[in-house]
Amino acid sequence: MTSVWVIVLCAGLILFVGWAVQLNNTVHHADRVSTLASLHPSWSSELIRAVDRGDVREGVAERHPGWSLLVLEAVTAHELLLGMTPEMVVESWGRPADINRTVSVYGILEQWVYERWHATGFLTGFSFPDRYAYLQDGMLTSWQE
Repeated sequence: MTSVWVIVLCAGLILFVGWAVQLNNTVHHADRVSTLASLHPSWSSELIRAVDRGDVREGVAERHPGWSLLVLEAVTAHELLLGMTPEMVVESWGRPADINRTVSVYGILEQWVYERWHATGFLTGFSFPDRYAYLQDGMLTSWQE
């Protein structure tokens, strides 16, 4: 009979600790949301929630206050969206290894070449073109991975 009470007490203690941890996490979450709101009064509640969830990096949102939530989320995920500016592409994928530029009557076409390092041994290897972004007149029109 005593062992049954010990098991019941242990189960109750485990439930209480789980509840306390969840309550603590909820308090910290609320503190973070209110801190973000006070640090960035111009941010929408939607943007604050996205930063809190980790869908948007706080630094990216600070550096680019005029960008839409959709673009900020894509940049955080290192993804591209049609219509991005060169600055958005660089923020998402980084600086290209090379830019091939064509000037024609149709405008300025650019192929941004991104390379990936392929290790062949300790501190040895080679890089090769891995993916491409295509811009026309300063706007992302396509990409290839």
